[in-house]
Amino acid sequence: MQVEEPQVRPYAYGVKYVGVIIGLLSSLVYAGTLGFQFVYDDLGQIAENPALRSWRFVSQYFKSDVWAGLDTSSYYYRPLNLLWFRLNYALFGLNPIGWHGTSIAVHALATVLVFRLVERVLADRATAVLAALIFGLHPIHVQSVAWVSGSADPLVAIFIIAGFLAYLNFRHSGRKRWLASSLLAYAGAVLTKEPGIVLPAIIFVYECLQPTDNTAPRSAYDRVKRAGVAVLPYAAVIIAYFIARIHALRAFAPASSQIGILEMILTWPAILWLYTKHLFLPWEYSLFYDIPPVQRMFSVQFLVPVGLLLVAVLAIAALSRVLKLPAATIWTAATWFLVPLLPALYLPAVAPEIYGQDRYLYLSTGGFAMLLATLVCRALPHRSELRSYPKYQIYGTALVTIILVLCTVIQQQYWRNNVALFRRAVSIAPHNNQALNNLAVSLAERNDFADALPIFDRAIRQNPDSARLDFNYGFTLYRMRQYPDALRFLSRAAEIDSTLADAFLYMGMSHLKLGYAQDAALEVAHAIALQPHRKGAHLALGAVLETEGNIPGAIQETQVELSNYPGDQMISNRLNALVQSESAYRERMP
Repeated sequence: MQVEEPQVRPYAYGVKYVGVIIGLLSSLVYAGTLGFQFVYDDLGQIAENPALRSWRFVSQYFKSDVWAGLDTSSYYYRPLNLLWFRLNYALFGLNPIGWHGTSIAVHALATVLVFRLVERVLADRATAVLAALIFGLHPIHVQSVAWVSGSADPLVAIFIIAGFLAYLNFRHSGRKRWLASSLLAYAGAVLTKEPGIVLPAIIFVYECLQPTDNTAPRSAYDRVKRAGVAVLPYAAVIIAYFIARIHALRAFAPASSQIGILEMILTWPAILWLYTKHLFLPWEYSLFYDIPPVQRMFSVQFLVPVGLLLVAVLAIAALSRVLKLPAATIWTAATWFLVPLLPALYLPAVAPEIYGQDRYLYLSTGGFAMLLATLVCRALPHRSELRSYPKYQIYGTALVTIILVLCTVIQQQYWRNNVALFRRAVSIAPHNNQALNNLAVSLAERNDFADALPIFDRAIRQNPDSARLDFNYGFTLYRMRQYPDALRFLSRAAEIDSTLADAFLYMGMSHLKLGYAQDAALEVAHAIALQPHRKGAHLALGAVLETEGNIPGAIQETQVELSNYPGDQMISNRLNALVQSESAYRERMP
């Protein structure tokens, strides 16, 4: 298959690397994040994940879910995401600066690829420049760049865009090496994050919209047939991915919430309106938002966002008509906006507290930027070459750039540490229990108990059946040495969720502090049975055994802990102290 496609003129001297320059600009905007800490899931996925400590665990990445290193089950199969984390760990250890640096780098690369994508499909370099600026500088990406664990979204975007561009090269030249490159990129996309599966859908729509040559089929049926043939090779990758996923997870689709199909559909307008608002009004971002499931069609929660979305769509349609935008351009931009967003709209796979997440819009922002840049360039007469930019258009582009840069710099400050992040979340989503829980935990970790306890009380009043909330409250009371009160909340957490290993672990430690070593031993052993590699569990059992006078048993448990977390100096010191204690005991024996 070899066809002609729209071409832009060769680069004039001085603008050849304009895409790279825009990528570097997007890097500079996020330079402030280099001093940020690990936040939110970074602590579990990275700082406390033993599977990242050695290359010997790499094969495990392809055989289990993304949280397997922590004995926490999930239905997220992302081996290349884990491999990316392992590479960062090998280079930087647990120094956040390096991790943030690579997150910035992948966002810059994604920005360069968006420039190339728009330039390629629209054959307009000026529009591509504006689209790349909007994409690279838009504060909607703060979550994906300032948060280390959010780097999966730029990574999957890189694979998808690279796969699409490779497909265009194959479409233009007919060389099979480009098709092979596209298939390889597609494999990288699906193994990085689940939304990577959408690449064939994007290619399918593109083929339906784009003519090939004068002999191309013109009927809708013929175009659909041609598009189906074009994406057929990608079926092999999909099948292989499904097999690997099911083998690793023993299931296919995740189920994080019990929302029904009707509720899911009724909730979509609220989510889509949130995303639309965040794209056009670049402020008021947060990690969490209050988006409860919508249960009735004739409700304010459904009708208002539907009406607002309808107004937005009609306004864009009217403007496109006035500016005489080609239908193919509109549909191409819509494809790049909607198709990457589809996996995130399957709400049973998402916990209710995170129905709306700005990171889900990462690649979709490319479609938004494509459409907005096209509208602006149509409204302001120009030529496709950068040297022909009118001065007022340059001034307008500079103004948009300044606004986006300022908004991005301001919004990223909320990600500097957990307390700042979750204070922001509670201010934006005061009824989101995860936001309240995480803020209380973060304050408690800073020993700010006076502020943490009232927030725990507020969260439990809103959600009295949350095992995680009860555990976190109990653990905080344990740290405050209020062991009887801690046991009350920890026991309730264990009653609500009998698989919560942490609850049993700290029930045991509380009993140990109160002098009930036998109860403590049973509870800590049960915690280990539930989660064998839980950090600190074997160390805790060792402490219980030491209290009972079983020094050899304490040494054995501490050795298991050290084998799970090799190189941990605190565990090594503890083991040495136990060995010395045993030696001293033997010397005292007659």
